Amino acid sequence: PARPAAGEGDEAGPFALLEARALIEGEIAARAARSIRARAIARLEAAIGRMREGEGDFARRDDADREFHVAIAQATGNSALADVVARLWRERSHPMWRWMEAHLHTTALHRMTLRDHEAIVAALAQRDPDAARAAMQRHLRRVAREFQRRWDASATAAHKPRTAGRRR
Repeated sequence: PARPAAGEGDEAGPFALLEARALIEGEIAARAARSIRARAIARLEAAIGRMREGEGDFARRDDADREFHVAIAQATGNSALADVVARLWRERSHPMWRWMEAHLHTTALHRMTLRDHEAIVAALAQRDPDAARAAMQRHLRRVAREFQRRWDASATAAHKPRTAGRRR
């Protein structure tokens, strides 16, 4: 099945949003790697810790995830970049995005996200712009792939004929 289309008006659909985030946040991570300070690294590590602790609490985990991404943009020292990332997160209010998070987000995906975030922080701490860009893009593209895979599986399951309980 095809990816869900963008919503009405100017709202981006979830896959378009993830694609945009990979491009934009990848460059932001590269820029942050050039100037990030130890205090910002500690803030990112604390956000990862809150995500880990909030595994069973979607709102808490989601807040920490948002904080992680916005903090990277803030680490660039360019408030416009932080505003862009915050705006991209607000776009996640699209109804299809909320459905996907409610139905397609799994414990395994959460754990992969934690590993991705740790790799991003490691690249930032090394002050390696290319590695930071690649780690961020890998993360967001992996999330898109996992959502797509689960979307396809749920669509396939929804269209399978139901034979249980039928008499011949």
